[in-house]
Amino acid sequence: MNRWYPFRITTWWGKLLYVFGFWLVFSSLIGGALLNWTGIDDPGYQIYSLITVLGAYLIGARIFRGRGENPALPRPWWQMTARPKLSRRLGIVFVVLTALSVIMLVVDLLRVGPGPFAPVNDAFSVIVSGILAYLYLNSAARLKEAVWHVAPPIVAGDAG
Repeated sequence: MNRWYPFRITTWWGKLLYVFGFWLVFSSLIGGALLNWTGIDDPGYQIYSLITVLGAYLIGARIFRGRGENPALPRPWWQMTARPKLSRRLGIVFVVLTALSVIMLVVDLLRVGPGPFAPVNDAFSVIVSGILAYLYLNSAARLKEAVWHVAPPIVAGDAG
């Protein structure tokens, strides 16, 4: 019986290509087409951006694999990275981004004449970075609780 082998990205350069490819295709090409050709308004573009950015992170979390992870097995739904330390660090980065977005939202709401969509942009930034902060910090907490075994590095000359 042939079993479908799931698509996994295990190398750093493959992950970098995934991020760059997402940015190029969904943010630049399709997003630019939505703004320029269809005349979609800024809140509509922000909704598109929210869905595609969260989708890219969630798909990346499903297909990226770290050292020692079995590529054939699916990750639990809550697991965003292979290691708790990386999840915690990324969660902290997104907490900081959320705080900065909240500050910018307050400044834009208090300022006269920021433009009609500036608070909308900031609100969507708060939503996206807040969701990602929660997902990564939740992953860090759960991974820390789990028994975690790291595969030992392969050293040249080891006779298995």
